[in-house]
Amino acid sequence: MSTKHEPTGLRANSVRTPGLIAQSLGADEPQLSAVVVVASVALFAGGATPAALLIAAIGIAGFLYLVAKFSAVVGDAGGLYTIATEGLGRRAGAVTGWFMVYGLVLIVPSLFIAAAFLTQAFFAAVTPGMTALSGQWIWWAVVLTTVGLFVVFRGVTVSVTLLLAMTFLGLTALLVFDLAILLQGGLEGIAWGSLLPWNLGGIGATALFAALGLAVYTFGGLEGSVYLAEEAEAPTRTVPRAVLISGGIASGFFILTALAVVSGYGTERVGEEWGTKVSGVLLELSDIYLFPGYGQFLLAMVALSGFSVAIANANSTVRLLYSWAQKGLLPRSLARSHPTHRTPHVATAVVAVAVAVAVVFFFAWQGGSAAGAFNSFTWLSLAGVFGEILAYLMVGVAGFVYGRRHGKGLLFTYVAPILCVTVMGLALVTYFVPAPPVAPFTWTPVVGAGLALVGGIYAVRASTREERGEALPTTLPVQESA
Repeated sequence: MSTKHEPTGLRANSVRTPGLIAQSLGADEPQLSAVVVVASVALFAGGATPAALLIAAIGIAGFLYLVAKFSAVVGDAGGLYTIATEGLGRRAGAVTGWFMVYGLVLIVPSLFIAAAFLTQAFFAAVTPGMTALSGQWIWWAVVLTTVGLFVVFRGVTVSVTLLLAMTFLGLTALLVFDLAILLQGGLEGIAWGSLLPWNLGGIGATALFAALGLAVYTFGGLEGSVYLAEEAEAPTRTVPRAVLISGGIASGFFILTALAVVSGYGTERVGEEWGTKVSGVLLELSDIYLFPGYGQFLLAMVALSGFSVAIANANSTVRLLYSWAQKGLLPRSLARSHPTHRTPHVATAVVAVAVAVAVVFFFAWQGGSAAGAFNSFTWLSLAGVFGEILAYLMVGVAGFVYGRRHGKGLLFTYVAPILCVTVMGLALVTYFVPAPPVAPFTWTPVVGAGLALVGGIYAVRASTREERGEALPTTLPVQESA
């Protein structure tokens, strides 16, 4: 009888600061968010879109500051679950973890669907006659999901290297687009006034709340590097640094791109143009300020960014499931890591099943057109982001409680939590203001709230069992072989 000691756990010291930044930026994907997500902000804010993003960035800064400070104290794959546990205790931490679990499990399928319809839209623009490439998004969803989750399975070094390359390429391409418009002065000069926060006062209270709340969604995922803490080199130093650097890069990029598009169309037209054409503005403005063909290249970059954001969020999701299983809150099998690649391979398989179910269901419901895929993406992401926003709120509360308990000072205890809770509360309001969502999104807030409630109860009960010692052990036994 011999004993074979196979490595368990994740691969430590395998990710450095650039890789962590790539994970955080990849989970947010500025080039996708700056065009597609900000279009919804422009629909309400119009020419004041840059100001709405600037205000949202200030609020998000409070959240990211708390995440960075907590990451200097705790460091495992649990991310916001671990942070909330540190600040609020096991039960509240478990509830926060559940908000992120169900949020990410819904968001990851939505992102692979988004990557699929963006790829479909790209081929529809460049090869309109080839319906095999642009007719049905489901085949792109199958291909991109298979490749993306294989990258996640192969290891964090592979995935963050790919994310770093795709993010750099996409950001550079969109930066050229931004500068081309601004250096030419736009339609009527650079719209510097659109950056002034008090300009939002002219759009009405209802539109103001909607614009600011939607702007918050633009920044979702920037905390993504915290889920790689167990695999990071010197995590209590590199993870906080990556969170803050990523937040700064993304904020600057969103505001710059918004300023460029507003300047390109003019403050009077931009709301209708951007809000209705979405990524189509890349084609139109590139033809005006760059040259025909560059817009199609940018569409390819946006499609690529949809793929990379799906990979980054899958990275976060499988590690959160892995961490929960280690703590006894999910089945033990999810706490296994692959003996060669040292990745949560069982959790990755669970995510693959979730994506497959979502893709088949929404294809059957919404059809294979780009519009149907966009509806599917929106439905899943709205329901999932509901959970993420609740988790972000809990981090704000955790900062206040932890800061009071440990005497962390004014910024940590009061300023950052107030900014975080205010802006996240505003984001939740947008589910119902200016009006409840219309079909097919009527029930998305109800689904999000229902999952939060039911899963929150489960999380509290599972955490209670853990405290009583009834949960699963946190480590796996050494496997033996003859």
